[in-house]
Amino acid sequence: MVESLEYFFQSLIQVKGVGDKFFQGLRRLLPNTRFKDILFHFPVDVIDRSYTSQIMDAEVGRVVTLKVDVLKHIPAPYIRGRKIPYKVLCSDDSGFITLNFFNAGNYLLKSMPVGAKLCISGKIEDFDGGRCMNHPDYIVPVNQFEKIVGLEPVYPLTYAITNKMIRNVVDVVLNNLPRVPEWQNDANISFTDSLKIIH
Repeated sequence: MVESLEYFFQSLIQVKGVGDKFFQGLRRLLPNTRFKDILFHFPVDVIDRSYTSQIMDAEVGRVVTLKVDVLKHIPAPYIRGRKIPYKVLCSDDSGFITLNFFNAGNYLLKSMPVGAKLCISGKIEDFDGGRCMNHPDYIVPVNQFEKIVGLEPVYPLTYAITNKMIRNVVDVVLNNLPRVPEWQNDANISFTDSLKIIH
């Protein structure tokens, strides 16, 4: 019993991927920075990423998850007084979509090389007769499609902390959650299962 409870009082700095900067952000966000604090940091909303489609068939204004081929990178030209997005042109069998990035870096060439087959997820829009998506929420290899399709919990956040960062920490802590003795004899769902359902 004691060993099981000790798990909940470990520091989040021990979680893989939590560095000093991230940890300081967690200190601003949570009442404390133990495993128990992230487990009781419950979602306040959900994003439905289960809607999949081809580019030209997708409902405009809706969050959609697409499988695309990367065709071309179009760096943003410098125009004084205007902020022009860096663009990445992608396609599928139905047509084309332009991905817009207003704070682009060299990481895009690495994460979206020409010829790559990727899975992207975000709100699809119509612009000047074509389809576009500004700053996709997810850009992953197509073999990770199943990892992002579905319901995504949305957590309360703070400066420099993203939903993905919180989700990653929650997943690590949940995946190693020990079984603890139940204090309710008539409980239909265990304490650990309840936490997994909530998150």
